[in-house]
Amino acid sequence: MLSPRHFALVFALLSCGVACVSGDEVVPCPAGMIRVCRDDNDCRCGPTCTPGMPCPPGIAGNPRCLALADTSRTSVCLDVSWATGAPPNMIRCGTELCPVNTACVDWGTAGVHCAPACDTNAACASGCCATVGASASSQRLTVCAPTMGFRCLQGMVAGALCEPPCANGDACVQSPAGNRCASPCSMDGDCAGTCCRDLMGGGRVCAPSESQCGGASLAPACANLDACVTVTYASRGDHCGGSPDSVEVRVRNDCTRAADVEICYERRDGACECGMHRNVAPGATPSPAFWACDLTGNFRLSARAAGDGEGCHPGTCN
Repeated sequence: MLSPRHFALVFALLSCGVACVSGDEVVPCPAGMIRVCRDDNDCRCGPTCTPGMPCPPGIAGNPRCLALADTSRTSVCLDVSWATGAPPNMIRCGTELCPVNTACVDWGTAGVHCAPACDTNAACASGCCATVGASASSQRLTVCAPTMGFRCLQGMVAGALCEPPCANGDACVQSPAGNRCASPCSMDGDCAGTCCRDLMGGGRVCAPSESQCGGASLAPACANLDACVTVTYASRGDHCGGSPDSVEVRVRNDCTRAADVEICYERRDGACECGMHRNVAPGATPSPAFWACDLTGNFRLSARAAGDGEGCHPGTCN
């Protein structure tokens, strides 16, 4: 799995000695502060700091501990909008603009992106809520990752299977008309025209339709990982005394996260015979292989993120 590098903001700011510029005057910085410049005529003073830690009071604007881009390995508390040249109350994060209270995370090969806070996978458009750490402190933040290729919260419902993606806080749930976004609720009065229902795995959401206002809890939509699970071996006649009606299929998880993989064989009587490989690690081939007798030869794979709720698997074998 991929790991983010850090969430410290790094800008092309340079330490410029001990004086600030005010118009045409050079004004000495107070004791304990250093001068930082965006250009020769736009400098400010700020105290040194530890990335990820809060800034002291008294700094104008929205102060943030910013790592300088020179070789000093120094970080300084400054107004983040001034430091990035962004509009008021915004910061630049790679090619994006984010609210100042949003983390900016370097996700390695996935790039630098705004990372809003989250507490469930369903709160993120990517379906992945991940914990990241600052490069120079012990602070940890739980934020939305750009893809599902990171260490997402285990056992949480994924939220990336509705198109367009659900808004933050909404869950993607199964409905008779396909996957639908459902907003959180506490009582029926919170839902326009439907009802407030329990969601498998925890929480309550507004049912997408009146037809779902009875019966079992609403089922979350599941992460579809079918495209990244590979069949490495498929044969007939290896079992059941060499019968050509026996079938064995082996798979490899080429996804970037652990997967539950189900293999369903079509029996000659028309029924399905299914087996599940649970929590298959990325790059792993589960063992022992799943095989069965008295089959037609048709089979189907279905893969979901490990720990996703039931109900993601095929009802037919071909």
